[in-house]
Amino acid sequence: MFPITSWSFILDGIFLSVFSYNRFREYGRTSNYVTGQYFFASFYVSIAFFIYGLPSLITDDLKILPVFAGIALVTNAIGFTYFFLIPLNGWLRPRTYILAKYGLFLFVATLAAVLIIIPPMTSFNAGIIHWRFGPIVGILAAIQMDIAFMLNIILLRTHFYHLKQLSVLNAILLIITFTLAGLGGTYQYVGDSYPLLVLSSISLCVGIGAIFFSVIRGGIARLFNQ
Repeated sequence: MFPITSWSFILDGIFLSVFSYNRFREYGRTSNYVTGQYFFASFYVSIAFFIYGLPSLITDDLKILPVFAGIALVTNAIGFTYFFLIPLNGWLRPRTYILAKYGLFLFVATLAAVLIIIPPMTSFNAGIIHWRFGPIVGILAAIQMDIAFMLNIILLRTHFYHLKQLSVLNAILLIITFTLAGLGGTYQYVGDSYPLLVLSSISLCVGIGAIFFSVIRGGIARLFNQ
C-alpha cells in the first residue's frame, strides 16, 4: 500500500523548507525580527515533517516509529513556539515577553517529559499512519499550535490594509496556510479515523502548499521585473 502519510509529510517538509530558506535569505538582508522568527519557526516545523515522514519509509517497526513521532512532536512544538512569539513581541512589554518566552519553552520541555512517560501508540493502516499520541500530549500540542496560528492570523489581519499589493496576496496565502495547517495538524494530533486522517493530510499539504506558492510566485515576479 502506498505510504500516503509518509510522502505527504515529506512533501510538506519540502514546501516549508523552501519558505524557510526564503525567510533566511530575507533575514540576512534585512535583519528584521519577524522575518527571523518566521525562519526559525518554519525551519523547525519543516525538520519535524521530515522526522515524521522519512523513518516510516525505511522501517515499519512499531517500536521505533513512536520514538521518531515523539521527537518530531517536540521539534514541531519548538517551531510553534517561535510562531507564538511573533505576535507576542509586538503586544507585550519586553520583560513580559521574556517571561512568556521562557514559559513557552518550559511548555515544550513538559511535553517532552510527558512523551517519555506516555509514548505514542503509533500504528499503520493501509498507507496511513495513526500517530495515537496520548490524550494529554495530543490536546496540549494541538492547543499550542492552534493558538499560535490564530494569533498570527490576527496579526496579519491587523496589518492587512497597510500592505502593498504583492504583500497582500502573500498575507492571504499565509492566512490560508495557518488555517488549513491548523485544521489538518490538529486532527493528526488527536484523531484516529482513517478517512479524516487522509483529509487532514490533504489539508496540511494544501495549506503549506499555499505558502510555497507564495515563495515561488515572488521569485517569478522578481525574475520578470529584472
